[in-house]
Amino acid sequence: MSVAPNSKTDVRRASGRVSHEKMDRILFCCSLDGTPRQYEVINLNSFGALIALGPNETLSVGSIVKDIELRKNVLAIGKYGEARVAHCRLVDGLEHVGLVFQEAQSAKLNIGDRRKTERVRVLGGFAPQASCAHPYEFDVFLVFKVLEITATGATLSTSAGNHSLLRGSQLKDLQIYFPTIGMAVVDADVQHLRQDAQGPGIRIGVWFTKVDGAFAPSVIKYLLNFGDFSGPASIQTIRRAGFSPKRLKTHIQFGTVKSPEDYRQVLELRKLAYTRSGKMDPNTSTDSMSDIYDLNSKIIVARHRGEVVGSVRITFCAKEADRFELDASIELPKNLNRGRTAEISRLCVSDDFENTDLVLGLFERGTELVNKAGIEHIITSCIEEMLPFYKKIAFYPTGKRFQLATLNNIPHYLLLHDCRSHQVSFRLNPVYWHYTFRNIVGHLSRFGFVTQKMGLFKRLIRYFLVNFHLVERRLRRRK
Repeated sequence: MSVAPNSKTDVRRASGRVSHEKMDRILFCCSLDGTPRQYEVINLNSFGALIALGPNETLSVGSIVKDIELRKNVLAIGKYGEARVAHCRLVDGLEHVGLVFQEAQSAKLNIGDRRKTERVRVLGGFAPQASCAHPYEFDVFLVFKVLEITATGATLSTSAGNHSLLRGSQLKDLQIYFPTIGMAVVDADVQHLRQDAQGPGIRIGVWFTKVDGAFAPSVIKYLLNFGDFSGPASIQTIRRAGFSPKRLKTHIQFGTVKSPEDYRQVLELRKLAYTRSGKMDPNTSTDSMSDIYDLNSKIIVARHRGEVVGSVRITFCAKEADRFELDASIELPKNLNRGRTAEISRLCVSDDFENTDLVLGLFERGTELVNKAGIEHIITSCIEEMLPFYKKIAFYPTGKRFQLATLNNIPHYLLLHDCRSHQVSFRLNPVYWHYTFRNIVGHLSRFGFVTQKMGLFKRLIRYFLVNFHLVERRLRRRK
């Protein structure tokens, strides 16, 4: 029986097929009526195949062939659930059957329902590139453009010339190059292929089976800078893609409030943060987030893509008569040298940036500011849940517990910080010093703001402590 190819088959064939004369023998293993069969492949591409049936074997147009596995000698090079018979013709006494792989049709795909993570689109002008050796052809290399990416897979685009790629092909040592960031190496399995609706190329969906240690950090850094989204909601999008962004401070722009618009964003952030934590009534107006202490303060802000996502206020006393916010709630020590003391207050971050190092970045910029101002001590207060964090960066409780009048009379603890501690890692967790204060102290030392040097013995102790903590953390992660 011979049936003329339909127009859809012609479109798929237009992408080209590889003759078996140019490659090793490829076998088409399948199941017909529950019986395993094996046939020789004559032509093959990503969307279909032409096979030769055995003597006295026939297939009717429209029938379904299931459980397909394509093998090159002993190597499995492709797997498909089923294929539809598109046409048949008789050649030299044997029936040649043209098959269309069902997974190649976008209408038959339901990949989105199987994904556990949301894929993030990348900007076209800065799209990552990927390359690897062909899974079953000798001395052939494939080049891809990354269109979407997640922790578990990606959508790639390649030229129509790579039509020999098959569903189930294993892309070993796929090197992904992230512009201005670096490179990561992964192993991936091809899950589906379809013709690109926006051009003559092929879109390929892959699932990652193995990723190296540089993959997640590289993707997070890349998406923070070039992901196809806007605003701080990008962090939630990255989390939905299966990543856990924690070290973000190097991708955040820090500065101070310099315009009424900046100040308005800070007030809005304060309201959102304090109503979320229960420190303010939800009906509180945005304007009430401002107070007189802002006039004697430097307000440090953290911006991501132009929006304020974190802020902290550092209040100075120009003369002894000036007062801190804490003076309204508790009697501070009478021997406090206000001219050499600063107060940290109104620390708040966007909920998208909770559980990241953004707070440490704000403290790092605050450290720079107070050292340049010649400050020796810092006072602040916090709720009981935040005490462990403040202790790690050398803020120690004074033993005084009080109700903070300016924040709904919530119980707080008075804390004191000696600025020398971050300069010489005195009474400070060495790991937090390493990640929080090392760079800023080095910067201040170069410009003469920090002149106190650490002795050789203390340097050695700090060096071994830092490395000990790092090794210990790595061992815990492996467990």
